[in-house]
Amino acid sequence: MHTHLRPLSFGEILDSAFSLYRRHFVPLFITTLIPLVPTSVVSGILTQQVAVDTAAAPDSFSLALIPILIISALASVVMWAALAREVGEAWTGREVSVADGYRHGLRAFFPILGAAIVAYILIVVAFMFIGIVAAILGGVVGGIAGAAVGGGAIAVVLVPIFILVLVAFLVGVSALFGVLPAIVIEKLGPFRAIGRSVSLARGALPRVTGIVMVAWLIVMLPLMGGMLLTGGFAAVTDPAAIPSMGQIWLQQLVNSVIGALTTPFLVASIVILYFDRRVRTEALDVQLAADALAVG
Repeated sequence: MHTHLRPLSFGEILDSAFSLYRRHFVPLFITTLIPLVPTSVVSGILTQQVAVDTAAAPDSFSLALIPILIISALASVVMWAALAREVGEAWTGREVSVADGYRHGLRAFFPILGAAIVAYILIVVAFMFIGIVAAILGGVVGGIAGAAVGGGAIAVVLVPIFILVLVAFLVGVSALFGVLPAIVIEKLGPFRAIGRSVSLARGALPRVTGIVMVAWLIVMLPLMGGMLLTGGFAAVTDPAAIPSMGQIWLQQLVNSVIGALTTPFLVASIVILYFDRRVRTEALDVQLAADALAVG
């Protein structure tokens, strides 16, 4: 019987993700390293070549990195799916295997890619709609405020609108938290997985958003620190700045190590949150207990 399959608090979900990661550190870490090492080496070589080729045209450096980012993103899809499989197996008391994780990760590649494309389109459309409404509302309110008390008050009026738009965007993205585990664990297609995720998040969107954002920040802060220390933000802040060969390889090494150490925690948080929502909305713990008794 899976005694840990019960409703968990906000903190318990994050703590459980840490605990699960510690117990299965080796397979989860190896799973993350498998695509990161070759893609980092290839990215380093290509980035080095791009830096040389664009030395005479620095403005094209950032644009030339797009293929590298695409390769890394595609490799990450399989890795995330493999991690989701392994975390799901660990959380339900089964054996964790890197090979098993990647077998299921490869099978889930196209459904996840399809879901990502559909989700991206939905987010863009929703964001455009929210942006249009916010712009109209901001224009009306700002015009009234400007006419009444002067132009300086417009910024004060528009800030809350901007915050509301940002919150709506984060909530919308967080509502898709369950797409990955729904595809990997339940073997759903792209559209059904998106619907499944939204259904599981319904009624608990603030909590789901909070957990996803906290887990994401825990992962992103070390990555941003590594980029800051190795000059990784230079290409963004100053497109004309071309890193040296030493900087390129140092950035690849640091990003790979930090990514390998932090990504399993983020996936574990998402998968455990997914199981928690199933326990709360579907009594998954009771179902599994009944199945275990039936088998016994």
